[in-house]
Amino acid sequence: MNEIKTYNNKRYNIASEKRDSIVNSLEKDSVSKAAFNLLKKKHYNDNLEEFCKNSNEVERIIEYNEELYQKLDPIFQDPEHNLIRAHFYSAKRYLVHG
Repeated sequence: MNEIKTYNNKRYNIASEKRDSIVNSLEKDSVSKAAFNLLKKKHYNDNLEEFCKNSNEVERIIEYNEELYQKLDPIFQDPEHNLIRAHFYSAKRYLVHG
């Protein structure tokens, strides 16, 4: 379990650094920062984020039938099945078996 946490922490840190780099480039001066904040205010939805990330979940990983399941941030999980079936808000879907 510690290896999984370490791996996930590394992935999170890499993604967080990439996100911060993009946001910093969009906020490079006061005009850009104001435009970015306006865009975010206009299009950001806190309830949708909470739904997609399952951020109110207390248990991040659960064990069920001797399998580990991630409860937090399910939107970032890859589909487990190779043919079409994927969780509801998956960012990726396989359309061809392979």
